[in-house]
Amino acid sequence: MNLIVAERTQRSQSTDSRNGTGKTSLIEVLHFLLGANAAKHLCSREVFRSMVFSLTLDWSTPGGALEVRRRGGAKRVQIAPPLEGREFHGITGLDDWKSALQRELYPQSLDVEGLSVRNLLSYAIRRERDGGFQDPLKFSTKAIKQTVFSTHLAYLLGLDAKLIDQYRALAEKQSSVTALKQALKGLDLGEVVGDQATIEGRARLLGHEIEQLQGQIAQFQVIPEFERLKNQADELTTEIERLAREDEIDQRNEADIHDSLERERHPSDDYLPTAFQELGVALPREVQRRYDEVEQFHRVIADNRQRFLRDELQETRRRIEQRRRRREECDEERSVILRRLNQGGALQGLQMLQHSLASKEEQLRSLREQTDLLDRIRNIQDEVQRELLELKRRAHDDLRTRDTYISEASHLFTDYARRIYSDSREAFLTIKEGAKNLEIRPHIENDESNGIGNMRMLCFDLVCTVMAHRGGRGPDFLVHDGRLFDGVDQRQVAFGLRLAAEVAEAEGLQYIVPINSDVLDKGREWGFNPDPYLLKPRLTDADESGGLFGFRFD
Repeated sequence: MNLIVAERTQRSQSTDSRNGTGKTSLIEVLHFLLGANAAKHLCSREVFRSMVFSLTLDWSTPGGALEVRRRGGAKRVQIAPPLEGREFHGITGLDDWKSALQRELYPQSLDVEGLSVRNLLSYAIRRERDGGFQDPLKFSTKAIKQTVFSTHLAYLLGLDAKLIDQYRALAEKQSSVTALKQALKGLDLGEVVGDQATIEGRARLLGHEIEQLQGQIAQFQVIPEFERLKNQADELTTEIERLAREDEIDQRNEADIHDSLERERHPSDDYLPTAFQELGVALPREVQRRYDEVEQFHRVIADNRQRFLRDELQETRRRIEQRRRRREECDEERSVILRRLNQGGALQGLQMLQHSLASKEEQLRSLREQTDLLDRIRNIQDEVQRELLELKRRAHDDLRTRDTYISEASHLFTDYARRIYSDSREAFLTIKEGAKNLEIRPHIENDESNGIGNMRMLCFDLVCTVMAHRGGRGPDFLVHDGRLFDGVDQRQVAFGLRLAAEVAEAEGLQYIVPINSDVLDKGREWGFNPDPYLLKPRLTDADESGGLFGFRFD
């Protein structure tokens, strides 16, 4: 065990804090030297650009210690000294350096596609900046699929990581469904999106409409004088409508004249003698003669009026007949023109048909694209479901064959937890196949509290490190930020540190913890002696030179 202590001095001011001594920065420096990207990294700040960081590694292969150096912000590392027989030496790029780290530190991970040396190192050296202390199963709270974590944990615990990695591959295949659904949203298909039956029905309808348009275009004849004929047909239609209106007027006139003729009669004077007799009055002869003359006058007038009405009726009927013949002529002439127009049209008409055809063909193409995407989505989903069922069966069978590894890991976890809590809390580790992922659960009774949750992470990380190191799958070091012990009661601090020291000693591991002195004092009170594990110099907040870098920065 190596303890890097951040100590608060009596001379420090009340506003000083051990949070500025560089404990967490030490974690970031280790990651920087072990291949972390320079972008947005602490060591890429301008204040560090002139500094060179170095780390000595005790490799398991012949050749002894290896030193890696990296200037602040650099995208390359320097290996020193160049060792004979090594594939890497001198200045090399980050990709080559990470490949070398994977071969040396995690040699059995090379044939598993879903394993990353940087992710594996994030379990060995958890980063507070990535949320690595939130969940023991995750090295980060970033948007990473659970299947990625499971693949890496399966490797560390000695399970078939290549088999478990298929969960990750299937999750990625399922993600392609989401991408295809996003592609559907890009198609301008309105409310039919997602309803395959509606899409196919609309496609059939469009196909029929396209066939009709294609037939119209094939039979279409461009008529150069189309506009003149069209105007002529319009003029004939206007004339036919005018003749019809005039007919309506004359037909009403004809009826009125006929009624007038029926009402016109010669006036009768037969009633006069009788009327006067009844009155006792005898008409003189002279009066009778004058009355006969008046009667004759009125008869002449009546005859003249009837003759006029008959003449007017005849003229009206003649006009009606004349318009009827003209209307028939116009209608026949218009029919000839319309038949010719129906056989073709102007060039503009053909272009309109062609434009309509192109528009419907584009709609049909979009519908068929969506149908194809829906078919692919359905096929992928069906395939993923079949493969998940098969993978769950295979994982179940594989876990039964690896029961020795599972039992060993579970025994270690329970043992470590009891060395902190004795038998006061139930503790176990379960590993089983799930519907969509490998399910790993490290449990300590009432582990929802921060203190117990932190000790659960300590026990689980020790199990993963010990299992990987025993199997030759992982390195011999584990690094924890001292904030893992924040919020933990005195007894748990003492027993947790003692556990880490004993496991490191028994398993040949290096356990590194940058820790605050007040937290360490809690362990002392419960019998943990940190003195054999302390490294010098101690970090201090006594002045600006007491921190990790020898100065403070924003």
